[in-house]
Amino acid sequence: MSAAQQPPARRSVRSVLGVLVRWGALLAALVLAGVAVHGRWPEVRGHLADLGWPAVTVAVLAAMAAVASSGEQQRALLAATGANIRPRPWASVFYLAQLGKYLPGSAWAYVAQTELARQRGVRRSASVMVIVLGAGMTVATAVVVAVPAVATGRFSDVPAWLQWSVVAVGAAAVAVLAVRPELLADLLARLPLGFRGLRLPALARHRGPVRTALGWSFVAWLLYGLHFWSIVAPLGLTGARGAVMALGTFALAWVCGFLFFIAPAGAYVREAVIYAVLVGEIGASAATAAALASRFLVMVAELILTGVGALLRGRGGAPASQVDAVDGPTEGTDRSAT
Repeated sequence: MSAAQQPPARRSVRSVLGVLVRWGALLAALVLAGVAVHGRWPEVRGHLADLGWPAVTVAVLAAMAAVASSGEQQRALLAATGANIRPRPWASVFYLAQLGKYLPGSAWAYVAQTELARQRGVRRSASVMVIVLGAGMTVATAVVVAVPAVATGRFSDVPAWLQWSVVAVGAAAVAVLAVRPELLADLLARLPLGFRGLRLPALARHRGPVRTALGWSFVAWLLYGLHFWSIVAPLGLTGARGAVMALGTFALAWVCGFLFFIAPAGAYVREAVIYAVLVGEIGASAATAAALASRFLVMVAELILTGVGALLRGRGGAPASQVDAVDGPTEGTDRSAT
């Protein structure tokens, strides 16, 4: 029996249960995020005082702008799959989904994004495609901007040829995304990821949005670099070299935390990598302070944006249009929506 054929009472119960589950999960994530921020406050408040409030303010604002840029990357990739959604309703989806990072395991943010986007008219298949493409694009661009951290040679246990081979692979992936994005879509269609048999869009006709997404990825990393540089500059890593090192270090640490998907938002892994790269530059105490302060201020930025997303969600918005969509129109979706 389809959902439309079920008795009204049963449909109402299913709807209420669905709402309770969705908002219950978001509430649990919000509580865990609040606990994480509260738990870290005693160990970072002294470091934040040493940095000074101008540096802390820049770090928070840059992290907020970086998260917003990542959201725009995802929205551009949605456009490349044929699902168009306006910035305001998409912000309500993406910012709220960030809470999923604070649940154990890295997949919950993606699950939340998929479900919240579905309520805005975006098909699950399009969301999953965008998440996979976006994750690959983010890692590839992070590897490229992490070159300065690799070039310092701090990772003596890892052969230099291996480090630079990884960078070369990332650069090649970026080049493919910029020139022939349809090749990646064809590859995904052949993998057992749930895309087999879908009518994938002809990304050759959507190279503009893919390139836009690539641009937003680099913008996000530059902003994360500004975030981290505003933290490490007061600790001694100043000048142009300090800015370049901050960008590369944060990107490298993020990739390592992302690959260690068991930890929520790469917890402890990111900090360990930051410490390993910077301890020879600014000393053990300052490297520890930088790692802890960055984690804390990124959490603050994400929680602020979560509040923004909740406010925007309350205002509603037009559903996503589904012209040239991945797998045909969704039942009840207005194809003329903009």
